[in-house]
Amino acid sequence: MSDIYDPIDEFASALHENGFRLEARPVMDSAWHRAPVEGDKPGTTSGSYRGFLDDGVPRGIINNFKHAEPVTWIGKGGNLSAPALSARRAEIAASKKADDHSLLEQHKAVARVAYGIFANARPAPTNHPYLLAKQIDSFGLKIDKNNRLLVPLRDEDGFLWSFQWIDPDGRKGYLKGSRKAGLFHIIDPNQSIKNGGHIMIGEGYSTAAALHEASRRATVVGFDSGNLSAVASAIHKLHPGRTLIIGADDDHNAKVFNGGIKGAEKAVTAVVSEGGSAFYVVPPFTDAEKAAGLTDWNDLRRVRGIDESIKALIRSECEVSKQIGSVKTRPVRSMVRERDFGL
Repeated sequence: MSDIYDPIDEFASALHENGFRLEARPVMDSAWHRAPVEGDKPGTTSGSYRGFLDDGVPRGIINNFKHAEPVTWIGKGGNLSAPALSARRAEIAASKKADDHSLLEQHKAVARVAYGIFANARPAPTNHPYLLAKQIDSFGLKIDKNNRLLVPLRDEDGFLWSFQWIDPDGRKGYLKGSRKAGLFHIIDPNQSIKNGGHIMIGEGYSTAAALHEASRRATVVGFDSGNLSAVASAIHKLHPGRTLIIGADDDHNAKVFNGGIKGAEKAVTAVVSEGGSAFYVVPPFTDAEKAAGLTDWNDLRRVRGIDESIKALIRSECEVSKQIGSVKTRPVRSMVRERDFGL
């Protein structure tokens, strides 16, 4: 086989055929990379891919979250020779180092802008239209000159990298070029996280706020289902002895697969693989509530008008319904729960 064969170009073609719209050549370094797909809005990355060149055998995994299950790709051009493989690896390493440095500098620049805006913004009023519509309070939020709520995105050290804005009508967005992966916002006004006990994680702010107000437990905003795994891993590292409860969204109206539950499953798996304990819970909607378009714990709380649905979740938290993993390093619980809680 001639060394002219370029598996990276072949992988790029496969990604394009599966709806990816990359601005540069894919990186085949065995790591996951998020990327935009056809139909994505600016700044949205509804796809992820992972490319391998181990032992000269080009292969990859392609995830277009708007489609069905992941696609496994194997290069058709044959194996690379040892010199060609070495050259490709050197190219990938150099490209990744340059890209990582450039991305970090970009994130730092946006973080400086975000800090300036957030530090000078006013605390959000409890009568903001979005908060009133969702029937929740403001926990650490601010408001900008355009009447948009600002939800901070911080890392494990509390460093502010960016914020999510939410306008009065519920539209959401982020600063262009900002970091989001693995960042979160903790709702815990009474600092109860220091007292032990389980920690809850929800996707969006309204879901996390509803879970916190009903449970009075420290609750973490993960921002979207694709970020839950990284956030759960980060929270586990901060509080390794604590069980994490993922309050999953139920995207039952999705055409192909349930992204809310899929994200929660990945979050639980990430924590379990690191020796931790976690499970997820799904809102126990009736068929009528699903038909009305309800998908998360905030929807359930608002429609039923009481917190009993979430309180029942907490009362039942020690019941195990399904094991999804085991940890050999130490005796911790690994749980996924997807049940009605008798409601």
